[in-house]
Amino acid sequence: MKNPRLPLILALLLGWIAVFSQSSKVVVQPPRAWVETITFNAAAVPPAGQERSVYYLLLDEQENFQSQESFTHYAYKILSSEGLQEMSDLSISFDPTYQQLIMHTLRIHRSGQVIDQMPRTFQTIQREQSMDRYVYDGALTTVVNMSDVRVGDVIEYAFTRKGYNPVHRDNIDRSFSLNYSQGVAKNFQRITLPASRTVALKNINTEQKPVITEANGTRTYTWTVENIPAVVTDDNVPEWYNPYQVVFMSGFADWTAVGQWAARLFTVAESDKKALYKAAREQFTGATNEEYAQQVIRFVQDEVRYLGFETGLNTHQPYPPLKVYTRRFGDCKDKSLLLVTLLAAKGIEAHPVLVNTRLRGHVREQIVAVGLRLRPLCCRDQPGGQAVLHRPYP
Repeated sequence: MKNPRLPLILALLLGWIAVFSQSSKVVVQPPRAWVETITFNAAAVPPAGQERSVYYLLLDEQENFQSQESFTHYAYKILSSEGLQEMSDLSISFDPTYQQLIMHTLRIHRSGQVIDQMPRTFQTIQREQSMDRYVYDGALTTVVNMSDVRVGDVIEYAFTRKGYNPVHRDNIDRSFSLNYSQGVAKNFQRITLPASRTVALKNINTEQKPVITEANGTRTYTWTVENIPAVVTDDNVPEWYNPYQVVFMSGFADWTAVGQWAARLFTVAESDKKALYKAAREQFTGATNEEYAQQVIRFVQDEVRYLGFETGLNTHQPYPPLKVYTRRFGDCKDKSLLLVTLLAAKGIEAHPVLVNTRLRGHVREQIVAVGLRLRPLCCRDQPGGQAVLHRPYP
């Protein structure tokens, strides 16, 4: 017997494919005028003893804070058949709720020739790489499969992501990696900020200072490093230990400022409070505060399943707790806010707490920043990792 739902399922799948394959978020344009042109030596070779499947000739990352644009320009040489298999396609992700992907360059350098590989159309898919952890981020991934790639070729590509997540409220919180798990011939890091903005820098495992220039009301920080050897790391070091050379930049004055930024995200509408308080009185019958708290904690832990839709504002801002209560699912921050709101219905004071389970007691050794994967207390912290280039693609 034929499945009557099969044609409908196929139609839906074809519809999704059409939408993703013809995404209007990907365009081809030249780089903006603010981008500094950086060249590379196509003949560069890795140091003796550090030959791998590929060698990075250039890592060029530039950002213009005022125009909300992040420019990426990479070049690498294919050294083996393994590199040919791993590095002959591009995979660039972006969040369509606030970002646009602008492609600039995709070409192969071979024996003095330059072969253009920019496609006429782009295939854009929704991969959801964290769905095995019940987290959906809504990001799209543009995939380009290059043709006729050979061992010895140099692949060069450049693109810009335009648009910032509005949840950050114009805060500055960045990190700049100066070395990696693989060798790099040239690493160029640059960011342009309004000259009026005050930022703090903190160096980890390096004394290198940026070149700072000012022009037309802007201040630009630049780091350039060449002939960088690969960093060899041990397998059993603590998670908080960072063996790489990194510079952190933050516009937050102190950790209190981070807390104030986050507190605005964890507010609850008065109408939601009233509805939740009424539901709590009907559902939870604990006579004492302890009995009531146990019932609420068990409910949030056991009956509100872990499932997160973390796109746009909701990468950091929880969904309204009444919505989470009604649909019976949410991620760490959703469940945290629901819990403290239900406790407040009984007059029990409770607040969400941001922690980092990877750095633990070493958080205060870092610069004041949101980008340390600070999460509400009940969250399963995401695995960290700094400056490990297994693939060059974001």
